[in-house]
Amino acid sequence: MLRGSYRIDALTCSFVLKACARVLALSDSLQLHSHVVRKGFSADALLGTTLLDLYAKAGDIGEEKGVIHKFYNADKAHKHCKQIHGKLEEIRFKMKEFGYAAETSFVLHDIGDEEKENALYQHSEKLAVAFGLICAEDEARPIQVIKNLRICGDCHVVIKLISKMYNREIIVRDRVRFHRFKDGTCSCRDYW
Repeated sequence: MLRGSYRIDALTCSFVLKACARVLALSDSLQLHSHVVRKGFSADALLGTTLLDLYAKAGDIGEEKGVIHKFYNADKAHKHCKQIHGKLEEIRFKMKEFGYAAETSFVLHDIGDEEKENALYQHSEKLAVAFGLICAEDEARPIQVIKNLRICGDCHVVIKLISKMYNREIIVRDRVRFHRFKDGTCSCRDYW
């Protein structure tokens, strides 16, 4: 289709990528993914879901083929826990230079402000993004996170800053929508 004179839109790409995921045709899907990026289709929600499914099945998420890494709030069980928390400290330090202040109103526990700030840094999506920064060798590929709950406002602000500080595209699929963070902005335009 790419070599022929066929008109390929985001919907077509989505269906072809689903087929590639079903038969684990990673090389074909990577070629089609390049086309998706060149054409600017990567913000399409259906296509984004399909890409995440494909990567999960074909093994482009994580360090080894077919491995999906799971993170929980305050997770200390991951085999790269020390490196992840070290990266989070690096991120925390860099963000202060950008004027970031933790939005502790998102922590509902009755604890002090410092404990609230530390609790925010333990959110699973921050752990996943830090891990993505550590292990993602190809900086042209986005870091992809799938979350079973809605992203909190503080995590949204932090991931926007990370995308700017590290010049990385980060895609977070939460319970409601896709967030595509790039150059310090989000595709949801801060409305979620």
